[in-house]
Amino acid sequence: MFANSGNQIKCLANVLFWILGSVFTLFAIIGVIVLALSDASVSIVVAGISLIILTIILVWISLWISLWIFSLLLYGFGELIENTAQLKEIAKEIECKTQEEA
Repeated sequence: MFANSGNQIKCLANVLFWILGSVFTLFAIIGVIVLALSDASVSIVVAGISLIILTIILVWISLWISLWIFSLLLYGFGELIENTAQLKEIAKEIECKTQEEA
């Protein structure tokens, strides 16, 4: 479970990015469809629905940006763990070589 955890975190970042991005997109589409099916006979109502649609689009964009930043941070953390594990192995090899020489 904990072997190669850096690579697992990086894979998790990729999976979360695509799954959550798809969910956000689906919610935005559902929101627009629900608003399109509502009765809009008065111009004020049309303006309100337009404002709500614009808000849904802006929230969708901000969620994608937030998700992208979160995924980059999570991926970078996985990369950090992976590199630290490699450095630990290299340090052990160097330590073994210096003990053999002494």
